[in-house]
Amino acid sequence: MTFFAVSVAQIAGRLFSERIAQSVTKYIFGLLHQKHASLDLVYLEDANQMDQIHRADQEAAYRPVKLIQEGLALVQAIIACLVIGGLLLTVHWFIGVFLFLAIMPGFWVRIRFATDLYRFRQQNSRKERENYYYNRIQTGFAFAKEIRLFGLGDYFKSRFEQIQDHLNDQKIALVRRRAIAEIGAQAFALYNISAAENIALGSVARPLDQDEVKKAAGNAGIDDVLENLPLGYNNPLGNLFEKGEQLSMGQWQKMAIARAFYRNAPILFMDEPTSALDAETELNLLQNLRSLARNKTVLIISHRFSTIKWADIIYVMEEGKIIESGSHEQLMSQRRRYFEMFESSRMI
Repeated sequence: MTFFAVSVAQIAGRLFSERIAQSVTKYIFGLLHQKHASLDLVYLEDANQMDQIHRADQEAAYRPVKLIQEGLALVQAIIACLVIGGLLLTVHWFIGVFLFLAIMPGFWVRIRFATDLYRFRQQNSRKERENYYYNRIQTGFAFAKEIRLFGLGDYFKSRFEQIQDHLNDQKIALVRRRAIAEIGAQAFALYNISAAENIALGSVARPLDQDEVKKAAGNAGIDDVLENLPLGYNNPLGNLFEKGEQLSMGQWQKMAIARAFYRNAPILFMDEPTSALDAETELNLLQNLRSLARNKTVLIISHRFSTIKWADIIYVMEEGKIIESGSHEQLMSQRRRYFEMFESSRMI
């Protein structure tokens, strides 16, 4: 009976959403047509005004509906956050603050991407209209006779493809920037499963190998902690489930690095891999990382010189640009920005 009731509710919800979508779309197109009919003809001869009309026409079919749907989802998310936040505050106020800080990077990325997407639409309205025009030339009846008579198909096809490639390249760049930002906004995941399973997530394609798990934990410097848990490597981590043991942020970071050792992939990307570690632990870990990196491609992003001194090539970036590159010895001999920063760090 419960399953039937849930199914009926889901169907009713989909019907309600579809009815809203149809009503909103009809209303928006009515406003668009009414506005278009009221414009003086001079507006239809102005390229800038035509760009605005083009954007309105392209967005009218789905954007208002999407805004309403996402608005409703936002209200639901806010209510859920308030309820969960209230429950967390009853445990400890810091948990609620930590949760808020954890979701802010992802929220900022989405806002930034929405702004970039709006700017992209605004800047490329002219080219999109040109592309629609060239497509209409090749597919419309009004141009069909001359297209065939004078062999103009390849010419307009080339014009269409040039603009299409330009727009596609910009879209790909926009999506790539968003993807990189979203990856950068995320920390390594903290899974509330056993310690062994956490490490084995580094390579789920093969059966869990207990010996390799312990070896990876040893290389990451987390083996002593895991072996002393009540259930050892079979002990759940985190505090969501019974008998779970919470780790410190530095220990969770070692768990993430242990996954990299367990995976043994040919290419490694590490963003501040030792940021939460003390100096002694960092030194031991870096020695193991150098062993792991042998015959592999490793990209490390770090502000700590101890982390990157051993790299074959170091790229120094300032204001988003590469200003120096070379090994540690080469950069020190050049006595430029890298040399200045390294010397300054030694004085601290």
